[in-house]
Amino acid sequence: MAHHFVRLTPRDPLIARDGRPFGASSGNRMRSLPWFYPSLFSGSLRSLLGKATGGFSTETVAALKALEIAGPLALLNNTLFFPRPLDARVFESGAERHCYGLRPGALGAGEGVDLPGPNLLPTLLPDGANMDGKPAEIAQFWSSARMADWLTRSSASGFTAPPDNTPSSADTGYLAAPPVDFRTHTALSDEKGVADDGKLFITAGLDLNLPNTADIVQLVSRVGNSGWCQQVLEGLAQVHPMGGDRRLANWQHTDDQHLWECPQGVASALARATKIRLYLATPGLFDGGWLPGWLDKTTFTGCPPGIDGGLKLTLRAVCSERWQPLSGWSLERNSWGPKAARRMVPAGSVYFFTCEQGDAAQLVPRWLSSVCDKAQDRNDGFGLALWGTWDEHKN
Repeated sequence: MAHHFVRLTPRDPLIARDGRPFGASSGNRMRSLPWFYPSLFSGSLRSLLGKATGGFSTETVAALKALEIAGPLALLNNTLFFPRPLDARVFESGAERHCYGLRPGALGAGEGVDLPGPNLLPTLLPDGANMDGKPAEIAQFWSSARMADWLTRSSASGFTAPPDNTPSSADTGYLAAPPVDFRTHTALSDEKGVADDGKLFITAGLDLNLPNTADIVQLVSRVGNSGWCQQVLEGLAQVHPMGGDRRLANWQHTDDQHLWECPQGVASALARATKIRLYLATPGLFDGGWLPGWLDKTTFTGCPPGIDGGLKLTLRAVCSERWQPLSGWSLERNSWGPKAARRMVPAGSVYFFTCEQGDAAQLVPRWLSSVCDKAQDRNDGFGLALWGTWDEHKN
């Protein structure tokens, strides 16, 4: 399968609505997601390619859905940025900030937990962690170098604390969440041609321009195909809308393969590792909710998709947050209408495994590949995985 690489440069703040009602009879204030879901990007790109290849016949729709679209990921000055890992904790007291990693911790005598598996462990802070002050917010996006460093440090302390979630220079290796751009509009009266009384509404878009600079965050993706629409992808340089309100962006084919390769430091760490971390760079969709369907529901043991076998991982702990809703609207002729709501594992979630059989180096080629259960979810870019290592706490 050939891989192509696409960059999106927004012309306007892009709208990524959440699922709450918005319309003339259901609410006049739009609400934005904090970042773009993979299905929003992949759907827009498939629409662009469908128009460029002559329409949406049944055969074309099937070919579009078979494209393996990974992303979108944030890119600034040719550096990839990933959502902050949820196994990172920062405590702030005055001007001091201390950063620690959550790790599975063995229970002491007389201690117990009600986790949904006999071999699962709680994730704990290390002994001696300075927890003076409150847990602090941290920058929402980490550069690929920062993420590689985080994923290859097996210990849970000794980190330089990332800054808070305020606009900061990408030179630090961190980015704040994009600000939301609110715009107030009014409907026009068809009869009078003036603003209609009481028809105000507010839109909300993610502004990817960095404050006080000329820099702008781009979105990048990797597109895998088997030859269909190859010429269109290779010649892609087009303005096309993405998201709500048909806000415009420039789509362009690039040569970004190096961005999607596993860093050498991570590959070396995995080659000798028996304790493996799985980090989700995009939200995950699994048959078992938070639990990947490729894990046995009793033993929590299995092999990630895309690996030919010989590798056997056992789940020991999970760092995640509350599930996120996913909904949408299907434009296919046979399924036109609202899609069923689903629950996603948030991006940044971390799964801790022990390697029971095989070589963890098999995971290196699966860097930024999907670990979702369903093929269409993998094709849509959900569940892109980075891999790392960990050590157990000795509390």
